Amino acid sequence: MKFFKKPLLYIALVALLLPMAGFAQYQYQCDPLFSYFKDPKRYELGFNFVNTAGDFDGVVRVTGPGGSFVGDSNAKRSFTGSNIGGDIGLSLPFKMTGHVSCWAVNFHLMANMLTWSDLNQTMGTDGTYTAGTKTLDATTIQVGLPIGIDWKAGCDAILTKRLTFGT
Repeated sequence: MKFFKKPLLYIALVALLLPMAGFAQYQYQCDPLFSYFKDPKRYELGFNFVNTAGDFDGVVRVTGPGGSFVGDSNAKRSFTGSNIGGDIGLSLPFKMTGHVSCWAVNFHLMANMLTWSDLNQTMGTDGTYTAGTKTLDATTIQVGLPIGIDWKAGCDAILTKRLTFGT
């Protein structure tokens, strides 16, 4: 099929024609774009906390009785971590497509901090893992600013409690 050869062209065409499908008898107006920065109802605030797990596949130190070094070995083991993060977002409508729908630009500033614990475990001669002499914890930080264009309909588009649902 020729559709699959140029899917981005068809997606762009649908995105440009979709607002015309929502034209009604009246012309609905958006406020000026930068006026939405002052509207606290357009902001979103979110937090998260996640327990994570990872797999290690590599070389570990093998210790004998009393913690003496025996050698190295290839091993696979699981380890855990915890994640805490948050985001703040803003939705800016720029084109009304009906009396309860609009196109909006979304900005979300998000940050996540993931802490991995007890990374330097050693393997005993019996195959069990024990904590190293000094515990090694690591932290990774993820920061992002996703920007998207959404078509919104319902209570989220026009910020009313009159409508129960939104998409």
